[in-house]
Amino acid sequence: MAFAAAQAIENPIVDIPRGSISTRCVSVPILMYDNDGDYLYTFNPSVAFGSNTLRVITAIPTTTASC
Repeated sequence: MAFAAAQAIENPIVDIPRGSISTRCVSVPILMYDNDGDYLYTFNPSVAFGSNTLRVITAIPTTTASC
């Protein structure tokens, strides 16, 4: 989940301010493959973080890109 959270913060598809100006919610699709390189599924972690402190508040694995 740490890798997914970092990707969502660095390259978000969804980027929405939440609550205060310093809190943001971001999401990005992560494609999952098996060891043979076959596509398995996509999940879209939603990550809420403090934009002034760059600290993750929560990260939720979901199947849809939403905040």
